[in-house]
Amino acid sequence: MKLHRLIIILIPSFYSCSNNISDNSIYTDTTTINKTVVAQTDMEKVSINTSFPFGSAELRKYKYPHYWEENHDRYGPAKSPESKKLADISTLLSSINHAKTIPPPEIKNIAYIDLNKKYKNDLYYFDTLAIMYLDSCVYRLPNFKNYQCYYYRQQTKRSNYGDYGSLLLLDPAIGIGKLLTLYFEYGGDQSVGLRYYFIDKDTIHLYDGYCYDDGTTLSESFKIFINSEGKIETKEIEK
Repeated sequence: MKLHRLIIILIPSFYSCSNNISDNSIYTDTTTINKTVVAQTDMEKVSINTSFPFGSAELRKYKYPHYWEENHDRYGPAKSPESKKLADISTLLSSINHAKTIPPPEIKNIAYIDLNKKYKNDLYYFDTLAIMYLDSCVYRLPNFKNYQCYYYRQQTKRSNYGDYGSLLLLDPAIGIGKLLTLYFEYGGDQSVGLRYYFIDKDTIHLYDGYCYDDGTTLSESFKIFINSEGKIETKEIEK
């Protein structure tokens, strides 16, 4: 599939879903990276401009791993209802990632939550700098328990295509945030690496996979939530 043929289509709606996730998971460690970010505005002055749920609720309707016989292109007529649903998921998340920017909050430093270990051997396409760079803030979501919640977009400056989205969970009392990769579509002519997401009111659900000419596969990969002590807990879903 030619990734450069993807067309960004802006659509305004988000979806909701009430499905639950099974607790067949294991704990995964995180890697901390300190980074200073230029303050541009007072964090308390950044208005909430969207709501939960956030992302694609359609993802919660499948049993994983799931395979679609067609790829996820957002152009042309779909050959089946299933492939259209996949294209709609991709289109929705792309529209979120290319929304109008807003003023960012003040951040003293961040710690990056590394959920991307399996992509370390795919560095020709996967941009490890882009996923940690707070480029453009596009949404402030409602607070996620005791954290302020912001969505950022990034786009690689390489010749190879890469579109990334990150969630910043910011402690407003100390100005320190935790950053995790929520979304990406990256790759070249042969394949596209994917991460999709859905956030309900208390859990972040992540889905990872690849798209080739003959189809797309996604697996439910992580869930992230705030535990009773107010700490961010990340669990990897067993395959």
